Amino acid sequence: MWRRHVLSICVVAAVLACTPPAARAQMPAPAAPVPGWNGVTIRGERQDLYYLPARGTPLHHRVIFVPGVGGWKGWAITVGETMASWGYDVYGLDTKTYLDRFTKHGQLTEVDVARDVCTIANWTTGGSGGRVSLVGWSEGAGLGVLAAAGSDSKKALSGLITFGLADENVIAWHWSDDLESFVSKPHEPTFRASDFMSRVTPLPLAMIQSGHDQYVGVDESKRLFAAAGQPKRFDLVQADNHRFDGNHKEFFLKLHEGLQWVDQAH
Repeated sequence: MWRRHVLSICVVAAVLACTPPAARAQMPAPAAPVPGWNGVTIRGERQDLYYLPARGTPLHHRVIFVPGVGGWKGWAITVGETMASWGYDVYGLDTKTYLDRFTKHGQLTEVDVARDVCTIANWTTGGSGGRVSLVGWSEGAGLGVLAAAGSDSKKALSGLITFGLADENVIAWHWSDDLESFVSKPHEPTFRASDFMSRVTPLPLAMIQSGHDQYVGVDESKRLFAAAGQPKRFDLVQADNHRFDGNHKEFFLKLHEGLQWVDQAH
């Protein structure tokens, strides 16, 4: 059974993950995460993170995983558990909850997303300032681009790995969209990843794309990749759909390689 543990980070907009080391040393250390659900307060709103401790030989490397608007369930959990089995400490953000809880206060901005990810990264490192890899799938990949494009994120993150990244992404979500999405695309504000790809550099970018993704065509994915600066790498996996069914073996191979490459390239 998943455990829920409520934590509070005493941060405000001016005290973020990218706080200078001297100032950060004077801040109280955030409470340590526990395996399972953790509640993290960001800009006055509780956000849910699921912590999967590293298994086997720990690499002492943290990963923030942002899945699609389906939230933390199904294949998203499988991806998180697989990264943990490689020795990474994985922190899964419930994307649906994140968007919904801030949507009621108005539309998120790219600055909000970048700062929020910095805050989460700071929490995962216990305020030590260690760098964190960011992994995004689907809409979570789009949010990952926004986060990595922020100037503050260059200090907090070691790189970005995306799979199933589309150009158009939502930046808001209501729980009512769950029903609407079965019959049509929800009417929510969107942003284009192509407007931010060039700003990810100098962070390393690894993109993985399914050859038969029903939502994102290979040409679209390659256009986004072309818009990004170096260092970058692109892997095309011949799989059946957005979840890489039919070729999970190669997908996980490329994801593992991407994480290792990001760690070396940064």
